[in-house]
Amino acid sequence: MLSFGAGLCAAQPAPVTPSDFRFSGFGTVGVTDTRAPDGWGFLRSIDQPANLGGFRADTDSRLGLQLNYTPSSQFELVGQLLLTRRDSTATNGDAFEWAFAAYKPTADMTARAGRLNLDQFLLSDYRNVGFGYLFARPPVEFYGSIPSTLDGADFTKVWILPDSQWRAKVFVGQAKIEGITLSPGYGVTVSHETDGLLLRAGLSRARFESVSPGLQPLIAGLNQLAALPVPDVAAQASALSTRLNYRNTSITYATLGASYELREWVWSGELARVSGGPESTVTAGYASMGRRFGAVTVFGIASGATRTGPSVSVPTWGAELAPILGAAVAQQAQTLGTYGAVAANESIDQRTLSLGARWDIQPQLALKLQFDHTGIGANGGDLWAHSSPNAGHANVASLLLDFVF
Repeated sequence: MLSFGAGLCAAQPAPVTPSDFRFSGFGTVGVTDTRAPDGWGFLRSIDQPANLGGFRADTDSRLGLQLNYTPSSQFELVGQLLLTRRDSTATNGDAFEWAFAAYKPTADMTARAGRLNLDQFLLSDYRNVGFGYLFARPPVEFYGSIPSTLDGADFTKVWILPDSQWRAKVFVGQAKIEGITLSPGYGVTVSHETDGLLLRAGLSRARFESVSPGLQPLIAGLNQLAALPVPDVAAQASALSTRLNYRNTSITYATLGASYELREWVWSGELARVSGGPESTVTAGYASMGRRFGAVTVFGIASGATRTGPSVSVPTWGAELAPILGAAVAQQAQTLGTYGAVAANESIDQRTLSLGARWDIQPQLALKLQFDHTGIGANGGDLWAHSSPNAGHANVASLLLDFVF
């Protein structure tokens, strides 16, 4: 029986003898065809380059290369290079998905330091390894806006019982997504495995060390308006600037996840609640179910994410500023206020139903077909490129070939 993710050779190689070098890898060759509101581009993750939708081959396609070196039974060095398209805020160093040293003082304890996987979610170990999970990609509503790596350290303790295993992990470090740095970040994860069932709970907290580079000019312009001797305009501009400038605010991630395999059936699901940040709370989750028919597995997924928080009205500054600044400059100020309100109201509010099939052609090669239908609420297209404030619907068809070696 195939166990998705459990025996992944690229991310979790089998134990080896000391002094071994091990080279492994994984990859995906895939295409997507998106039918969405005009100009909207489908993104696997918000740290991908913006696109205009349609037929694309760069959404899921990627290549990963991993090298493990075990100088002794207690030490291991791991490096993983991920080649994929990234947005303009990425640096060359971001291609290194993993780069850490691990130390095992005893068989049931492990300490790691360097660039690690952010281990709070079910797919943390193999989020980029399509062969390791059933569907075309991790559900976007849940995984699309969370970092995948942590620059820092973690410590794991395992308890092995006669019929189950418990694992606790604490971690601390710095994470980054879409050019936004979260530091310091720290958290704890607890997992329980028994008889095909995996349960995982996590709690973490991090502080925004920076804001999105795209917001910085808008915040600077609003701060200039906040200095004008026009009380109403200055107060509204200051409030907008404060709403957009979430630097030094903190967010808390609380997560629950479960997966279960029983003969031909496979179930999994995760739920997250993110509180703090720009005066909002985000709730996200998904549930999936698959049924194996020999080498083919048919599956369905329901996923969604929504943000609750106060909305901002578009200011009307033109008439009040025209006598002071002139009509042209007043119109520029009005445009700035409009953009500020739109940015403040940008949110995640969407639900997706997915159907698909996976064909395991060979033990290290799988072909996947998936169809997604997504409904997006007003101001809820934050997971899409070039989205507008309007509500809409989108259909995405995906064909992918996943492999490991």
